[in-house]
Amino acid sequence: MHACLVVGTLDLWTFRGKDGERIERRVAPGLRINDGAAVRDAACAGLGVALMATWCAADELRSGALVPVLPDYPLVSTQSLWALYPSSRELAPKVRVMIDWLAKRFGRRPYWDRGLEEILGSLF
Repeated sequence: MHACLVVGTLDLWTFRGKDGERIERRVAPGLRINDGAAVRDAACAGLGVALMATWCAADELRSGALVPVLPDYPLVSTQSLWALYPSSRELAPKVRVMIDWLAKRFGRRPYWDRGLEEILGSLF
């Protein structure tokens, strides 16, 4: 049994099982911190396992300071970036420019994930 390191209130971890089923587990945090970088540093120090965003841990994954666990059970992502605007009026040009910039900058695979496919394998 490993200590679980939790960012904020994210103590419900959701995975996709081998048959595609959704597996939810509420973890009892061994350490709860409201700062992703601090949780990453605690994981690097060997204080437990953590569920964290790749943007926060990409460098540590690349260097081998952190390694993925449960490779056969990828996370079900619950976080996305959405651009919401009223559909009842014409889209302002500045909003269109911002949406286009976000799509180009982050796209389907954000820049911080580049090169992690080999490390994370089926978790991606």
